[in-house]
Amino acid sequence: MTIKGLDERTSQDYRGFHEGVADSFSILSLDTACSGLDFSGDGTGCFRDFENNHYRYPVDNEDPHIRGMPLAAAFWKLQVALKKRYGVEEGLSRSQNLFLRTMLINDSGYDLSIAQDLLFIDAELYRGENSYMIVTIFKELGLI
Repeated sequence: MTIKGLDERTSQDYRGFHEGVADSFSILSLDTACSGLDFSGDGTGCFRDFENNHYRYPVDNEDPHIRGMPLAAAFWKLQVALKKRYGVEEGLSRSQNLFLRTMLINDSGYDLSIAQDLLFIDAELYRGENSYMIVTIFKELGLI
C-alpha cells in the first residue's frame, strides 16, 4: 500500500498538518464535527464543518486551516463509523484511543504516514478490526 506524505519542504503542508491534528483533537474530544460554533458572530454557524468537508488532500489553498481539513475530517468520519459499529461509548473510546496513540508514534510532525501509523495502532489495540474502515476513509480523503 502506498502512503502519500506531506512534503517537508512545503511550509503550507507542515502548518496544515498541525492544524489538522489540533482540529482532530478538538472534534474528537468534544464529539462534534462543528469547530468554532458562531466564531464569526452569533448565528454564523461552524467556523469549520468536518461533517460536510469538501476538501481532499492535497488541498489547493494556502490557508493551513483549510489544508488541515482532510486530516481532521478523516478522523471525524472514523469516529462516526466506529460509533455506528460499536455503539456510542465504545466507538468514542476506540476513536480517541486510536487518535492519541497514533499521535504518540507519529514523531515526524508533518508526515502523513499517519495513516500507516493508525493502521499499526489498530492492529496493536484491536487486532486490525478497523483496518478496512480506516483505509476506506483515509483513501476517500486522499490521505492514502
